[in-house]
Amino acid sequence: MPFDATIINIFTNFTEEGVFQFGVNAVSDCGIMIRVGHLYEPGPDVKELLEFVGGLDKGTNNEVYVNAKMPKGTIIALNVGQPFGTAQGTGAGMDFGLLDLRSLNKNPPISFSGDRTLYYPGFSVCWLEAPWFSNEDLQTLAKIPALGGIRTSDYCKNSG
Repeated sequence: MPFDATIINIFTNFTEEGVFQFGVNAVSDCGIMIRVGHLYEPGPDVKELLEFVGGLDKGTNNEVYVNAKMPKGTIIALNVGQPFGTAQGTGAGMDFGLLDLRSLNKNPPISFSGDRTLYYPGFSVCWLEAPWFSNEDLQTLAKIPALGGIRTSDYCKNSG
């Protein structure tokens, strides 16, 4: 966890190949939310939470609202994506979103085709261009390979 936060919901699914995946929405006290998805192996504290809400039950696809405080540094996931050898060998991959819940985007992207929940485009920000991370962290993030080698974002002016 990049900051002290409250996990407000957990979503789970099983892929067509039967691989368990989960994700979380976590909000800081000052209104910054991270949304991470396509996680594969939960960290210890998140695994406990998943067991408590029944999110590890085989075959369930659900979203559960919770109120679980997690300190900065909590390991959300040990592995992401799917194990190699499944889904045509896709292996690791995850979604990451950063939302500033303190103010609504004046012009959310019309082309937004992701999650159908309306508040995501209304509050999402470009975390690679805004001062959300230190320069050192931004350099590390820039080294992470993008899906298919293509870097695009509906929220970043200089994506691609």
